Amino acid sequence: MRRVYSQRAFTLVELLVVIAIIGVLIGLLLPAVQAARESARRASCVNNMKQMGVGLHLYHDARGHLPAGNAWTHGYGTGAVFYDGSPWPTDPPNRHRGTMQVLILPFIEEDALYSQISFAPTANHVPNQSIGGKELRQHVIGTFQCPSDAPGLIPNSSDFTTTVRGAAVCNYFGNAGNQGHVPGNPNSSCTQSYYNTFKPFASNGGFGNPNGCGSVNGCVKPNPAGCFARDGNNFQCRFKTVTDGLSKSIMVGETRMECSEYARFGWAWTDNLNGLSSPFMPLNYDSCTNGADAATANANAQAKGSDGCASSHNWSTSWGFKSRHPGIVNLLMCDGAVISASENCDQFTLARMGCRADGQPTGSL
Repeated sequence: MRRVYSQRAFTLVELLVVIAIIGVLIGLLLPAVQAARESARRASCVNNMKQMGVGLHLYHDARGHLPAGNAWTHGYGTGAVFYDGSPWPTDPPNRHRGTMQVLILPFIEEDALYSQISFAPTANHVPNQSIGGKELRQHVIGTFQCPSDAPGLIPNSSDFTTTVRGAAVCNYFGNAGNQGHVPGNPNSSCTQSYYNTFKPFASNGGFGNPNGCGSVNGCVKPNPAGCFARDGNNFQCRFKTVTDGLSKSIMVGETRMECSEYARFGWAWTDNLNGLSSPFMPLNYDSCTNGADAATANANAQAKGSDGCASSHNWSTSWGFKSRHPGIVNLLMCDGAVISASENCDQFTLARMGCRADGQPTGSL
C-alpha cells in the first residue's frame, strides 16, 4: 500500500523565527571568524618581523654593525664620507642614500632588487631611482608590510600629500630611542610635555639624540638612545654597545602609515627621521587625524575637540609605535625575538627598553 506524506508550508511567523535564529548564529560566528583571521594576520606580522631580525643580524655579522637608520647626507660638506668610506655627494647636498630597510634587502632575499640600486655619489636619490619601470619606493616588499594594516601603496587620497601617494607602505621602523618632546613644535599645536618624564637622558647633543648634523658648521654626532639614527655615516650601532642586554632592548617596532607623517613616506625615503620611530609615547597613541598638510591635519584634530597631538603631522606623538592589532604592538628585540606588548604596559618599562644602554633595570611588557 502506498504511503502518502503530507507537506506543510512554514507560516510567516515560523519563517521569521528561523531567519532570526540564523541571524543570531551568524552574529555569534562572525566575531569568531574575524578573530581567527586577525590571529592569522598577526602571526604573519610576527614572522615578517622575525625575518627582519634575521636580516639585521646577518648584516651585523657581515659588517660588524647594524645598518644606518637613515643614510641622508643632510648638511655635510666637501670631505665628508659615507659609512662605507665613499664620499658624500655635495650636489645636491641633501642626498638620499637609503634607509635601514633598503640596506638589509640582500639579507632578506631581495637581492634582485638591491642589485639594481646605485649608491654612487652621482646617482639619483635612492628612493627615486627607476627600477623595473617604477621608483624604488613604489616597490611593495611583503616583509615590510603587516597584513593587519593596509598593505600595498599609499592611497591616492586628498588626506595625503602628492609626494607620498603611490609609495609602498612600511609597517616596521627602527627604534631611534627616546627623544624629548618639544612643546609647541612648529608642525602642530601639540603641547604635551608630560612624557618627557619618561626620557632617561637629555637630547641636547648627548645620549638620546638621533638627529646628527643639521648644518655644515653645526654638526653634532648622533648618539641615539636606540639602535638607529639618521645621518648614518656618523653612527651604526654595534651589539656590544647594547649593554642593557639584547633581550631587553627594542630594535624595531610597528607603525601605521595613516598615523604618522614619518611613516607615510614608506620604506625607502630617507629625509629627516623617516624610517625611524620611538617608544617615547604610549603604544597606539591616537595620532591618526590626517590632512593634506600639517595645517589641515591640525585643524581637523581641533575640529574633533582634540589638539595637534592627534594630528599625524605632529613631531611627537605620531613618532610612537602603533599597530592595528587590538590592544597590542609587536616589537622586535635586539636578540631577534618578537614580543607582543600591551598598549597599557608600564610607560617607564617601555621607555627603558627603548634605550640600549641606560643601565636602568626593566621588567617585562
